[in-house]
Amino acid sequence: MRGFVEFPGLTPQERELFNHLEPETVRFLRKRYNYITRWVIADIVSRSAYRYPEKPALIYGDTTLTYSQLDEAINRVANGLLALGLRRHGRVAILAHNTVHHVMTWLGTAKAGG
Repeated sequence: MRGFVEFPGLTPQERELFNHLEPETVRFLRKRYNYITRWVIADIVSRSAYRYPEKPALIYGDTTLTYSQLDEAINRVANGLLALGLRRHGRVAILAHNTVHHVMTWLGTAKAGG
């Protein structure tokens, strides 16, 4: 439970995601923020896309997305939601199977502020 010990303000879901981040990303967060109470995982993906564009970020069955591809997909979802009028802290319901598309939608919603 590295995330819980080092960043106690995270929710259980954020801790689970945090524990799978690249060590370089963890060091960046630790250096940049003394205490993280809220952070957006989509921003972490964007930073990883900048540093590791061709590294696999998401693998599901036969589908593999690189950090760059995942970041582009997240941005498309976020921009689409913003174009539809989503505002910060707006509510978005996601009904989807546990697939790559669900992850992209969830992260895009977070990036858009929903």
